Amino acid sequence: LPTGVAAGGGGTGSGLRGMRERAALLGGRARTGPLGDEWQVHVDLPVT
Repeated sequence: LPTGVAAGGGGTGSGLRGMRERAALLGGRARTGPLGDEWQVHVDLPVT
């Protein structure tokens, strides 16, 4: 998403944290943050 676009609002504020927690439960990792002028969500999960 472009970093200048506001979120829709109304959320609980735990979406990204919950994504990181769920990825960790599966032995993976989730990273979020700005990448240039966009916002990146990257999740690595093991394949077993």
